[in-house]
Amino acid sequence: MQVLSEGLDQASLTISRESVHTCMQLQQKLTDPASRERASIWFPLAERIHQLSDKTVSYIDSVKFMVKKTGHPEKEKLQEVYRRLKKYRSDLFSIDPVFSQTFTKTLVLTTPGFDSLDPGTQDFSLYFFDHTAPASTLALLSRFVNNIRVAELRLIAFCNEQVGKIVDYFTLISAIVGQNSRQLIAGEKIEIQAGIGYFSGRNDPQIIINGIKTVLNNEGMAIYKQTVPSIPGKYSIPVTIHYTDENSKRQSLYTRVSYTVVDNLH
Repeated sequence: MQVLSEGLDQASLTISRESVHTCMQLQQKLTDPASRERASIWFPLAERIHQLSDKTVSYIDSVKFMVKKTGHPEKEKLQEVYRRLKKYRSDLFSIDPVFSQTFTKTLVLTTPGFDSLDPGTQDFSLYFFDHTAPASTLALLSRFVNNIRVAELRLIAFCNEQVGKIVDYFTLISAIVGQNSRQLIAGEKIEIQAGIGYFSGRNDPQIIINGIKTVLNNEGMAIYKQTVPSIPGKYSIPVTIHYTDENSKRQSLYTRVSYTVVDNLH
């Protein structure tokens, strides 16, 4: 029984770490403009799940410590474990109705057999701990902790899934090119701004405007200026953008910025 208890304790620790990691993933999505709105809804729920789980596990751990120290678990303490398990379940489902709708039939906190009993016939202490040796008591308490950590991970992972995956690159990357005017007077300067999708140096963009490689500014934009021709007419300036996509492959986008030069009537 000692080996079983230690194995469950180790498994619970591993699952708890995965829950923390998943929670951190969800928190990171708060920094992504594409996922911030949904993450702001689901991250607080995940935090609440984690807090409730830690609180319930902390109490059960205190009972385990008492059993290890005295070898004689108090019936009142064991009944309190059951009361807290039921409250934990109730508190989880009260966080948001979707949790109750999704997990009511599959969330096990004691054993499937005991959870399925009619509430009026459930005697927690008698069912699990009647004439039970201290080692077996510790193993059962460890199992309940393990059940809590499994439930915690399932619900936090569910929250994370509602937001979607966070990625380093946008799936769709398009050229963004702007200009100060489409109609200019001879001798005026035309200004062109170019970038790709979500302006970021992580895509290693190289922007070539009118054959000139243009350095990105602090906002991730390439700005190009030139004096327009003195002869009225329609003109265009080629813009090429090279970047690294989500599969680490170099890609290129091509576009042209069109403008019209008009007579200076002054």
